[in-house]
Amino acid sequence: MKIFFKWFFISLMMIAATVAIAVWVGQPEEVTIRTESIDSAVDLDFDRVRNHIETFSSFGSRVAGQPGSASAAGYVERQLASIGYDDIESTTFEVAIPKVHQADLRVQSGSETQSFRLFPLWPNLARTSQTPVEGMTGHLVYLGEARFEEMEGRPIEDSICFLDWDAEEEWTRIPELGGRAVVFLGDTPSTGWEARKKFLTIPADVPRFYLTDENSKTIREILNQQRLAGTIQCQMDWDQAIEKNFLVRIPSATGEMENPIVFQAYTDSMSLVPEISPGAEPAVSVSVLLEFARFLKKSDGALSRPVHILFTGGHGTGMAGIIDYIESVKEGEKKHRPALVVSLDLASHTTRFGVHCFGEMRGYAVHLLRPRFSRLALELKSFSERVAGTTAEQSFVDAVNLKHGRAWDSFLPYRAPFASEIANVAGIPGIAIASLDDSRKWVDTPDDTIARLDFDRLVNQLSFKEGEHIGLLRILHALIEWEGPYTSGDIDDKWVNLTGRVQWLKADEDYTPQHPLRDAPVFLKSRRENKYLVGVRGMPVALTDEDGRFSFKGMIDVTGNNWYTDCEVEAYGLATDRFLSVNPEAVAEYERVVAIKTGETPNIPRDGSILYAVDRSQEKDRPSQITLRSPNESLNLEVFPCESATLFGVADPTTLIHLRELKLYETRTDGPPYQFGFSFPDTRFNLWEEEAFSFWAPPRSTLRVTAGIGLKTPRFLLLDNDTENLRGEGVDLHNREVISLASLTAARDVEHLNEARLEEMQSGGIESKKAERFQANAEKEVARAESALSSNRYGEFKAQLERGWGYAGKVYREIFSQISSLMTGILFYLFLIAPSAYFLERILFAHRKIGHRVLSIASIFLVGFLLLWVVHPAFRLTQSPAVVLIAFVLIALSTLVTAVVLNRFDRSMRRQFQSSLFDSSIEGARTAGFARSFEFGIQNIRNRPYRSAMTGLTVVLVTFALLSFLSVSPDQSTTRIVHPKGEPVYKGFLARNKDWGPLTYALQESLETAYGDKNLAGRLWFFSDGGGDFSQIDLFAKEDLQTTVTALVGMEAEETEATHPERALVAGEWFNTSRDNGVLLSETSARLLGLDKRDLGQMVRVYGEPLPLIGIFDADKMNSLHDLDGESTAPVNFVLQRRLMAQRETFERPDTIEENVHHSWENCAIVPFEFARSLGGSLRSIAVTPEEDPLEEAISWTERTDLTFLASDGKEVRLIS
Repeated sequence: MKIFFKWFFISLMMIAATVAIAVWVGQPEEVTIRTESIDSAVDLDFDRVRNHIETFSSFGSRVAGQPGSASAAGYVERQLASIGYDDIESTTFEVAIPKVHQADLRVQSGSETQSFRLFPLWPNLARTSQTPVEGMTGHLVYLGEARFEEMEGRPIEDSICFLDWDAEEEWTRIPELGGRAVVFLGDTPSTGWEARKKFLTIPADVPRFYLTDENSKTIREILNQQRLAGTIQCQMDWDQAIEKNFLVRIPSATGEMENPIVFQAYTDSMSLVPEISPGAEPAVSVSVLLEFARFLKKSDGALSRPVHILFTGGHGTGMAGIIDYIESVKEGEKKHRPALVVSLDLASHTTRFGVHCFGEMRGYAVHLLRPRFSRLALELKSFSERVAGTTAEQSFVDAVNLKHGRAWDSFLPYRAPFASEIANVAGIPGIAIASLDDSRKWVDTPDDTIARLDFDRLVNQLSFKEGEHIGLLRILHALIEWEGPYTSGDIDDKWVNLTGRVQWLKADEDYTPQHPLRDAPVFLKSRRENKYLVGVRGMPVALTDEDGRFSFKGMIDVTGNNWYTDCEVEAYGLATDRFLSVNPEAVAEYERVVAIKTGETPNIPRDGSILYAVDRSQEKDRPSQITLRSPNESLNLEVFPCESATLFGVADPTTLIHLRELKLYETRTDGPPYQFGFSFPDTRFNLWEEEAFSFWAPPRSTLRVTAGIGLKTPRFLLLDNDTENLRGEGVDLHNREVISLASLTAARDVEHLNEARLEEMQSGGIESKKAERFQANAEKEVARAESALSSNRYGEFKAQLERGWGYAGKVYREIFSQISSLMTGILFYLFLIAPSAYFLERILFAHRKIGHRVLSIASIFLVGFLLLWVVHPAFRLTQSPAVVLIAFVLIALSTLVTAVVLNRFDRSMRRQFQSSLFDSSIEGARTAGFARSFEFGIQNIRNRPYRSAMTGLTVVLVTFALLSFLSVSPDQSTTRIVHPKGEPVYKGFLARNKDWGPLTYALQESLETAYGDKNLAGRLWFFSDGGGDFSQIDLFAKEDLQTTVTALVGMEAEETEATHPERALVAGEWFNTSRDNGVLLSETSARLLGLDKRDLGQMVRVYGEPLPLIGIFDADKMNSLHDLDGESTAPVNFVLQRRLMAQRETFERPDTIEENVHHSWENCAIVPFEFARSLGGSLRSIAVTPEEDPLEEAISWTERTDLTFLASDGKEVRLIS
């Protein structure tokens, strides 16, 4: 026992010692920041910063591959040399970029021809704006912002359409209605939010161009005078650009060069118009870094650690420059790896900045990074308060830690990509010093000019002022003077390089793809909506080399960001001079494939169309999707000669959700093409402006197309059928890169199918009053839509088409459901006939030989089947009734075989386990006895034939009667329930989700098309964190007074026709029009900002955007203003709502609409609808006040869609579903 206690205490001591050592080793090193090294009078030279910005923005476009990019790189190199840096390291790298060779518009006006320079927009994935060599000719038509009221009466089909540059996603109506090209007039400035909607992440052939301000005014004058024709010629291709990085190494005071701190900024810019990118806002960061380099040169020999100054190129094209740099240091010796990478991302419309370690470019998981950088951010914040003598947040912000419950992205109302993310992915500590409260409104546009910068706020952001501003210089210098490690532990290396090869099969020689496709653009879609990244085209793109190889470097594995699962990799060969010249064998194979089908060798037009694309017919054997799991991933792609097409406007008419489950069928074989592929938008949810998809198949294919949602019945059928040929002629892909009016064709196709099937059902004695009524409505609405289209009444066309297509879709699903029920009933009857055949054989024949017995049973069963064939209507609705019999036989045989196998297995197992207990023959005897008893009972039935016959007849009659009565369903198609807590505050109906989830913008457009925007009041909620859990939004007013609200609510002028919020105003007025710009604050928020009714018109800054104060409201009165559901229009408090639900005894959801807890209006601000949308707000409810009977309108919507509405006639509120 003594020995036991002795070793017990020794073990405890060893465990305690181990824990103590681990705690001592794991404790963070002591860190300090020396503050006395910068004199209070020393600061960055702002005049020089401003001169740099002016110089950079004067170079023209600085997009990678443009002359301005090379000019900017040269300017940086010259400035560094003039500062006194002799050893400037320069490295080059390649980046794939769209290159324009020619783009112009020729307009014939009488005998005079005018020519205008055009500027193509960023490509739709691989498809550039290239036209045929001879050009694209069409009538010129001006359509404003492509709103239906602006398009009325104007011919669009085969026209070249001119739109205002500030148009949003409505431009996609042009290809949907048959327009040939879109030219945006640049005399109406567009924000970055609007610009980023003007390109697609599918290879849609929609040439899009930008016309400069001066030429836009000239075109407007021409179009106002007469209707003219014009010709657009554009030659545009993908190319490799050579970009540069510059690096300056500054040793520490002791001459050390190991583990430096790296300060980075980028020299290029980005624009949706690659040839016009002044990039004034992006020039701020590089200009500041140049002056910081000047400051460091003056401090040469006095730095506590080595410093590297890094200027990268290719930032806008997937951050190619920083990826190239990080890869080089990652492969080098560990002692030369940076201790910290600091990227600058500054903007001018704010006075404060902060430290970040997260970002949207790669999205490294927050919970993995925050613990590593928490202490660094806390110390920097403490340092800024100590040096500047203030604790206010106006100067410097810790955006790493959840201070006051604020997440990092609550300071940035946009998808913020930072170069420092690439360092973190490689396991190298990286932070971003970024300006806050600025939406970078003009970034990504040609309008990002120096005139739009706010230098007054920028100087406050950069300069030190005791008691007010810490200034950027002191924060950067503090990072250099930091003693100790920058992170609390190592950062996990999540770096992934994806490589692969694009190859095609020479079918007459090889069995597997072996031939490389050269100079083919390859894209990686992570489905993260990377098109919305500000200042960066975030979707990786690469061009294949001589061997068809490509690589994507600096990706992140799924353990760092679990969105990188099932990434789609797409490669394309385009009909351009460059591609055709370097791929002669691929061109010959394409010609051979076409010649086999047509008998003639084609003349391939140089129009930029798709010639080769990924084969997705054998996704399991040759996948084009990959999950990034290991540091080095590989994926080879097989491409094939093809022709492509794109469909626009293909949302499900009953749910208004985008369709993704695509299936293609060859009209010749009714089976899938032996090779095919497709491309969907780069999102896991819905990009409203990308209500489209592309697909491809071998050249000269004719296809039938279906699309749906998940495993549900198809919601979209493109057959091109008629009543005589229901299967349809299909879609001929030749010269059909965009299939216009696809939704109209689909509606007609479904209508024809429904008509024929209803006739077949009626001939079989099956009637459905609801389906017949809906079919009549569908035919009427589609006919009206065709009539409206012929008169160019596009708004009416769209509204009637959606009605007709919705009704047709409902009929299709109703018929499908009924046919499925009939087939299920047939199988049920057959299962009844099978035992009946056995009983009848025993009663009528009672054969002793097994062969005769089986033959008799089969004969009786066959007679019963033939009888069903004659009397049951289901057999009239199927093309192959024998298939039903075969299916049943297969099911019966498989069931029988399974039963036999299981029975034998069961007996075998019993024999093994019970052999030691008793003789298994006893069990067998019991079974045999039961079987003999059953046989004996059946034999006795023969002795009472009349009783048996009457019993059998009774069973048959009861069974058929039950089935008949149970199959009857009422014609009522909608449910109308009085809402017990509804308030009939207006005549109209309300659209919202049961759980207040976001609505689709497709629903808003449908309602707007049906009733006009004057009868709609949409409500958008913007939470800074997206979901409302940690949302905090800072508002600034005069003298930079600040307050914080929980949410911004985007509302429209038409709200006064619904909930009448103007009644709660204590000062000012409501929006007069939906285009009014302004903000309305609660009395509390206004008071905290130092504002009252005398300050109406004063500017309130919301994320850098100055909005005039147009009204102040009483929060209590606003809270008392309810909608039809009896609830406030303020955002739901989801945190409190979940807490209340968790406290309930059961977690059952109500059958109707649940009562929710809303935020107080005291903590909300009201902004214009479009402004909230530009920030990324989500549509939560729509109030509709139609001139028609609101109850009947809501019922009509519910009948043809799967949506639920609350409707009020002014007396009561009903739930319509």
